[in-house]
Amino acid sequence: MKNIVKITDMTGFYQLSGNMKEVSEFNTIAYDVQEDILRQLLGDHEYIAFDSDLNSSGVPQTAPYIDFVNGANYSVGDQNYIFSGAKKMLKGYVYNEIVNRWQIKATNSGLRTKEIDNSSYNLTQIKHEGAIRYNRSAKIYNLEAYCWLSENTTDFPKWIYNKSDFYRI
Repeated sequence: MKNIVKITDMTGFYQLSGNMKEVSEFNTIAYDVQEDILRQLLGDHEYIAFDSDLNSSGVPQTAPYIDFVNGANYSVGDQNYIFSGAKKMLKGYVYNEIVNRWQIKATNSGLRTKEIDNSSYNLTQIKHEGAIRYNRSAKIYNLEAYCWLSENTTDFPKWIYNKSDFYRI
C-alpha cells in the first residue's frame, strides 16, 4: 500500500490520539479511502498513472503529482487561486471513515479507542465531528480540486472532467 496520508499526518483539526493501536487498520482504511476518492476524482487511467508515480513511502516523484498531493498556487487570468492538495482533502475523508468504523471517544488529546468493552460514548457527537471534516474535504474536492485539474489538463492528459462526479455537500 502506498498511502499518501499517514497516521502521523492526522494532527491539529484531524488529530487522532497517540493511543491508536490499530496503525495497520488505519493504513488499510486510509488506502481504501484514497483509492475510492482519487479514482472518482481522477478517473481510472489517471489514478493508475498517479499510483504508479508514488514511491514505496507514498511520495509522488514528478512535479505535477507533487503539486496534486501537496497543493499549489495558480492563476487564471488575473485571479490567483490556492489548491490545498489531495493530502489535505483526503485527511477529512479518512478521519470520517475512522470515526464511523472504530469505537472511539473524543478527549482533550484527540480521539481514543475504547479500552473497556462495556463502556459507552456519545457516538452522535463523534459522528458529527467526522461529518464536519468530511464536508470540509468535500469542499476541497468540489471547489478546488476540479478547478485546479481543469487548469492543468496538459499535466493530467487522461483526466476526464465529469461534473456528475461532484460530491454533494
